[in-house]
Amino acid sequence: NYVARWNGTQWSGLLSGTSGITSTVNAIAISGTHVYVGGAFQSAGGVSGADYVARATISDTISVTWTGLLSGTSGITSTVNAIAISGANVYVGGAFQNAGGVSGANYVARATISDTISVTWTGLLSGTFGISNTVNAIAVSGANVYIGGTFTDAGGVSGADYIARWDGSQWHAIGTGVDDHVRALVVPGTSVYVGGDFADAGSMRGTNHLARWDGARWRPVGDEIVVSSIAVSGTDVYVGGAFTRIGGVSGANSLARWDGSQWHAVGSPGAITG
Repeated sequence: NYVARWNGTQWSGLLSGTSGITSTVNAIAISGTHVYVGGAFQSAGGVSGADYVARATISDTISVTWTGLLSGTSGITSTVNAIAISGANVYVGGAFQNAGGVSGANYVARATISDTISVTWTGLLSGTFGISNTVNAIAVSGANVYIGGTFTDAGGVSGADYIARWDGSQWHAIGTGVDDHVRALVVPGTSVYVGGDFADAGSMRGTNHLARWDGARWRPVGDEIVVSSIAVSGTDVYVGGAFTRIGGVSGANSLARWDGSQWHAVGSPGAITG
């Protein structure tokens, strides 16, 4: 229920004894034998404090141990939409207004986790300013953490609306930003691909709903489409959403692949129907 593992031939539930996840999962991130999940659930494996975000440690025999990400007695207080991992740091974003009971850990926070599952939560503040509303997506590249969502303020920085960059100590706008909600983002190399409800990214023509930041300016990627999810594999960027055409490619419905210069259908033309 709500989260499962596919090993190439069959599905397995992530149960600790007889208990698993009790409600919707919105995000998954993997680091070694650890699987981090975030969502609207208030129990994972029946363990204390595994509300909204939890870690499953999985052995080769599919033995699963769930752990809550508590700092003392405090964890996440509401829905998690996104998770990204960089070394010992786990970044989470969502609709919560408290993480670990620390100052400024609203909507986005960092959990630093030791091997013994000691957890320290940190708010991502520029001075006294953090994020002002829900975070939908997180991606990490080197020392930089990129977030996207429904927020209209990040660190009190002008133009850091809906998308922003954290450099480890303060928030930054990305160019002149986008003009509406961001739902997905990935960071392959020096580019930032962003998808969402926006009609404008940096006032660049053709950047409706999907755009790429090249480090200096926003650039168009494809047609006017609605994008809900983005993933990267090597040099390919895959996008999914509510579109029936992209780049003039026949049959690239709802799911398509960008190779850096042009779009392709994934699988047989028209394979995805919604």
